[in-house]
Amino acid sequence: MRYLNHLIAVDIGPEIFVTILYGELNLENKCFTYVNAAHIPPLIYRNGTNQLEELVRGEKSLGRLENIELDKYEVKIENGDIIVFYTDGMVKALENKEISGDEVLRRLISSNHELSPQALVDELKKKAAESEVNMDDMALAILKAD
Repeated sequence: MRYLNHLIAVDIGPEIFVTILYGELNLENKCFTYVNAAHIPPLIYRNGTNQLEELVRGEKSLGRLENIELDKYEVKIENGDIIVFYTDGMVKALENKEISGDEVLRRLISSNHELSPQALVDELKKKAAESEVNMDDMALAILKAD
């Protein structure tokens, strides 16, 4: 991430910045270790408690400063837990007049947590397709622990 930041800061300049989340999943100890450079934080649905939590949002984006230090975080994943990675385009596509897109996303995850990752992606895409937001502005990935 430091190298990527350096490339952006030096080659492009401080007028451009990038938000990014980089993570690694350790299958042996079921830990997800990540660095968040001001990207929308993933949501984690905890199957054991039926609670939806937000992972940490980093405060520093890439490219603004040539030297940057980013904090590394680790989250333990239990069986049935779901991590949802998404962009702001997904939130915008889920918005409606009565409720925010973030709240729609949270409700869809909570009410469909028993689905397979692909079925949950399909459900979220189906709901997002109802909006008039440009579909190429969306990214969505789901990780579910078994």
